[in-house]
Amino acid sequence: MASALEAAKAASQNAFNDTQAYANFKQAKKISSIEETTVEYHSTLCLTHRDKICHEHCGLQETTNAGDPILEGCTAFAGGHKTTCMICECPVSQHYHSKKLPKSVENTVEEILHDVKAKYDNAAQQHNRLQGQIATYEKDIAMIEVALAEKEQKIVKLCQELQKIVSHFNFIDEYQGVLTAMRTDARTLTQRDARTKADDLISRLGSLLDRMMSRR
Repeated sequence: MASALEAAKAASQNAFNDTQAYANFKQAKKISSIEETTVEYHSTLCLTHRDKICHEHCGLQETTNAGDPILEGCTAFAGGHKTTCMICECPVSQHYHSKKLPKSVENTVEEILHDVKAKYDNAAQQHNRLQGQIATYEKDIAMIEVALAEKEQKIVKLCQELQKIVSHFNFIDEYQGVLTAMRTDARTLTQRDARTKADDLISRLGSLLDRMMSRR
């Protein structure tokens, strides 16, 4: 179980690293748009080029009709000397008067990079799942350690009682044999924390053996 815990921790760290790598799935993007501003005077505008002001504050008599012949005298057409607008190059028929002026506005919007977000979401789900596994493993290991501590205390008590009861039995030699077998098994453990805890247990039981031998 200790090995499974270490593997889950390593996988959880990798998943967390991925969430950090894919966290910037939102990007600020600037978008330009045209808005109209109402003014008190009329200007010559183009039906086709909504972003242009062909002649601001036109001095001609205001007309609400697009392509009105009066617009031929507008400064945009050089006072009647040109047939196309000097600003947008469209004919008079595409022009009109308006008291609303186009204004270019730049807005910042948040754009989501969906492919990056998908990787982030997957990594976050993996991390959360593994964190749950880690919590379960740690809880189980803690319960096992409590049970082992209780067993250890029971072993100590029984050993002390046996030493008093069966004086004719070579109990200490048998005990030494058990410790030797435990040391052999401990050397097969590859997980560092599990090996350390096994060595600590063997050391405590060895101390008990030393105390018993001192009383012989």
